[in-house]
Amino acid sequence: MGVEVSKEGDVYSYGILLLEMFTERKPANSMFIENFSLHNYAKMVLLDRVMEIADSLFSLEEEDVSQRASQHNIGKIKECLVSVLRIGVICSSELSRERMDIRDISFVLLASNITFYTTFGFTDVTYKQALLAIENQILEDPTKVLGSWNDSAHFCKWQGVTCSRQHQRVTALNLSSLQLVGSLSPHIGNLTFLRVIHLENNSFRGTIPQEVGQLFRLQHLSLDTNSFQGEIPTEMGSLSNLLQLLLYSNHFAGKIPISFGNMSSLQELYLMSNNLEGSIPVELGQLSNLKTLQLSGNNLSGIVPTSLYNISSINYFAATENLLHGSLPPDFGLTLPNLQTFYFGNNQISGAIPPSLANASQLVKFDISYNAFTGPIPTNLGSLDDLQILSLVRIHSELIKLMT
Repeated sequence: MGVEVSKEGDVYSYGILLLEMFTERKPANSMFIENFSLHNYAKMVLLDRVMEIADSLFSLEEEDVSQRASQHNIGKIKECLVSVLRIGVICSSELSRERMDIRDISFVLLASNITFYTTFGFTDVTYKQALLAIENQILEDPTKVLGSWNDSAHFCKWQGVTCSRQHQRVTALNLSSLQLVGSLSPHIGNLTFLRVIHLENNSFRGTIPQEVGQLFRLQHLSLDTNSFQGEIPTEMGSLSNLLQLLLYSNHFAGKIPISFGNMSSLQELYLMSNNLEGSIPVELGQLSNLKTLQLSGNNLSGIVPTSLYNISSINYFAATENLLHGSLPPDFGLTLPNLQTFYFGNNQISGAIPPSLANASQLVKFDISYNAFTGPIPTNLGSLDDLQILSLVRIHSELIKLMT
């Protein structure tokens, strides 16, 4: 006698398929014995572990989700996932009368799909609209590089745009050195999967939109050699995955945001050749991974925070042509063991050159010209085997002496 195909059987199979997708477990898994089935397992974890069992489906870590959306939106996302999982549980019920009607399944899935994508925003339309908004703010494109930004090709094939292979999300925007003139659209904040932005060596003007602070996956941001102005947005301090920040050779004014101290992954910070003023934030001393700090050519004043001299990872430290004063700490050479370049000329630094400088064994370039140092030149600097440049021009009359 043959087995009759039924709608109830199709619904059951669909329910099992949903549970397999979400839990990454099959009914034949060794963990399911006696009366403990995939159906019972999914029912047990439905509410308490919904995000955990859905992670593999969306290829997102819960940390990413929490940063991308507000707590309100996360609640909406969980509701969608619970709805879909509940379909799987109900449809895989042993009793056919407890299973959902196929029409009800379609309705619930459609509603969940709409809610999820309008909440989380991961759609091709979102990315395309953001890119077109960026293009709209560019007034001059002499090399016609943006000519490819049209409906003749998917936005992932537009010049300067790089997307992830699997999900087609924009991960890099490279429009450097193209003689572009215009401003940066706030819609760049909608490209939340961006890891790299290169807009350097153009003629972008106006301010950096605060929405850049939403790009929590960003690792490299190069806006140098443009005509940006105004204050640097404090929201940029939320870029905790940023490794490299290049803002030099612009017209930025105001103070260095204290929020920069929250960019815990930062390795390179270039702010030279701007109009920044005020003191250097003590909070920069929290950047334990920092290797390069370039602050030259601004109007920075006050004392250099001691915390900066305690970042042992620094190998390049420059702040020439500012209004900085104070003195170098006595343990300068001990707390900066990896220092290779130190440029602090044209400031108002005073006090003695610390003998501990000789302990900075990797030092190659040391320039403290045009300051107000006093006292003798340490006689142990000859032990710095890699030292190539030692510039002490006009730092004080007592220091215009040859080392003996």
